[in-house]
Amino acid sequence: MLSVVQILKETNEDSEWVTTNYNQLKAKYGSKIIAVKNRQVIESGTDTVNLLKKLQSKGIDPRTVLLETMPPSSVSFIL
Repeated sequence: MLSVVQILKETNEDSEWVTTNYNQLKAKYGSKIIAVKNRQVIESGTDTVNLLKKLQSKGIDPRTVLLETMPPSSVSFIL
């Protein structure tokens, strides 16, 4: 079992990966929620409940996965 510190470290690395690959992820997964682990999308879905069920059915503990909501590909943010 992973420690809380290890889970936080991995989640931070996954968050940085999402930021770096944001445009590609938005194009592929627009309007979906993605589950990211070890710098890769391991599952996606249109709502959290079903996404969590998919992860659990694969034996993946959702507490160890980064969930990110991707906006529709037609939406742009100005930062």
